[in-house]
Amino acid sequence: MHYDDKEYIEKNFDEDTSYLDILRLCKRFFDIYSVRFKITDDEGLRLCDDEDILFLTRDNTGLPEVHVNIEEDITTSLLSFKLPEDNSSLASTISISQNPEVTNLRIVGDLKVNEKVIIFGDVIGGSNEASTIQMFITISTNFHVDNDLETISLSQTNKVFLIPLEALSHYLVAKYTPVAEDGKIGDSVYVTSDKYVENSTSQVKKNVRGKNLNKKVTALKPGEKMEVTFYNNRAVGDNHTCWSRHLGKIIRDGNICPVQVQTWRDMTPEVKDHIWGAVKDEIAETIQSKPSLSTIEVIDKCFRPQTHSHVFGYGGGIKRNDVVGSKSTKEKEFEDIMQEKEEENRNLKRKLDELEDWKKNITSRLDQLAKGGAHQSSFVSPTSNTDHHEVN
Repeated sequence: MHYDDKEYIEKNFDEDTSYLDILRLCKRFFDIYSVRFKITDDEGLRLCDDEDILFLTRDNTGLPEVHVNIEEDITTSLLSFKLPEDNSSLASTISISQNPEVTNLRIVGDLKVNEKVIIFGDVIGGSNEASTIQMFITISTNFHVDNDLETISLSQTNKVFLIPLEALSHYLVAKYTPVAEDGKIGDSVYVTSDKYVENSTSQVKKNVRGKNLNKKVTALKPGEKMEVTFYNNRAVGDNHTCWSRHLGKIIRDGNICPVQVQTWRDMTPEVKDHIWGAVKDEIAETIQSKPSLSTIEVIDKCFRPQTHSHVFGYGGGIKRNDVVGSKSTKEKEFEDIMQEKEEENRNLKRKLDELEDWKKNITSRLDQLAKGGAHQSSFVSPTSNTDHHEVN
């Protein structure tokens, strides 16, 4: 047996060893009646009764050593009985079946939202692990069980409870129901927290959007202005982000943009002039108007020289459609070409039909000449209004 850095070797350990024998060995290390402890095997499995000890001996049959570990555990209950040699009167009644009871019930922990508390209790004639708790909240320590408690958890065997937000400014109430290992249930006992639940100072703040400071524009000196380059009526270049933020700041200013106006069409000319004046107060516009520049020259002009073998993302400035054309434009050009080709095909088919009719007409006239004798006839080509063909 191992306890901290101490150990004791028991040579007479076999299938006849009982749980009480293990408890007697624990007495070599500490007072088993005043210390909360647990007994586990070498794999960490808990040993709680004679059945566990029997399985332990059988599983380790043939091994030279069987290790049993003892360690203090404040979450367990004190022994609910004494060994026969320590209390003969209790030994005579230990076999009498009684309902389990719980005493010394308390709520331990920091009573703040999102903090954990532990419900402790000494179970007599039962098992702390099998016993259940259910949590409630109340606005007063003087409460009526049936009317003044609000349920905030289901019944559970886990004695650790995370305080929810709804418990804020309320007292916690724990309902502890002792349960014996044979399934017998004792009377439930209620315990109330010493004080009400407070707000946690360690709550994580939400990552929300901060105030639009636009520090680059704010840092301008009186009379100093920032240049913004425009292309196709859109801000581009280094300062286009500052431009967008500057506009956003103006729009959110109720002294400049009246909040009661729903649409831009309802803005009066005076208000529009006032807004435009605020926009140009710190921003100087630079219009890019050189239609002779190629696409890549426009990009280099607005966004500094780029690696021409890479695709460039235009962000909030120039859009892809401004440079390469929209998909709808390409489709329209393709449709126009297809219509031209269809019209050419219709014209060619019409001319072929006319030539076919002309050929049939000539063949018919030649047959008539062969039968009726030679005489002069004139044939007019369907493809020309001036050419005449004479057949003698």
